[in-house]
Amino acid sequence: MGLLVKVCGLRDPENIRDLLALPNTIRPALCGFILYEKSSRYAGHHLSDTMLEEITSHGVKPIAVTVNMPMDTLLTWLEQYPFAGVQLHGQESVEYIRQIQLHLPDMCMMKAIPFPLQGYSRSMIEPLIEQCELYAEICSYILADTASTQHGGTGTKFDWRMLAELPVSVQKKLILAGGIGEDDSSALHAIASSIAGIDINSRFEHVPGYKDISRISHFLEQLADSPLLHSSFETTL
Repeated sequence: MGLLVKVCGLRDPENIRDLLALPNTIRPALCGFILYEKSSRYAGHHLSDTMLEEITSHGVKPIAVTVNMPMDTLLTWLEQYPFAGVQLHGQESVEYIRQIQLHLPDMCMMKAIPFPLQGYSRSMIEPLIEQCELYAEICSYILADTASTQHGGTGTKFDWRMLAELPVSVQKKLILAGGIGEDDSSALHAIASSIAGIDINSRFEHVPGYKDISRISHFLEQLADSPLLHSSFETTL
């Protein structure tokens, strides 16, 4: 089993088709669409059933990325468009997630946890472990991202050594985000046993929301040359 790959912050239909045209061996398993209006990668005005169905037809799962969205609003989005999963990137509670699961039991749930940018210490790690374990019990995946007021997309890394401190029950559900770039193949090899997947975004862009497919292709080819890359997507716990 290798790393699950998610490309986040997509919205342009032609750009998405270019991504889908990548060979099966390096095609990402997940595509993230940001429904947070304050984001420079907001995709709400670009969505269509046709686009999401085309993504699904290529074996790729579309994920709605939200931040503290009112439940009624979120459910409207999820009933209108054929998303396979939801990534919650704010302060959403366990009860909030249970409400989604009550209405849409087949929806894959992903919860982002902010990891501090400034080094780490035992006093930082213990609350992170507690928070990750809490959400790992009810979510398919935990997304480890660099803490910021922007709720992601900063292109900055936290100290990846923290990941080894997390329990195996969390590591097997952990998707690493936050500043992953083309030069990180070796670093990913070093921590591959501590994560389940990766989320790439801002460091593979021409401009916010428009990905450089050639750079993504080159990066994923590097991973495909090792046992790291894997395209499966599990919706069950």
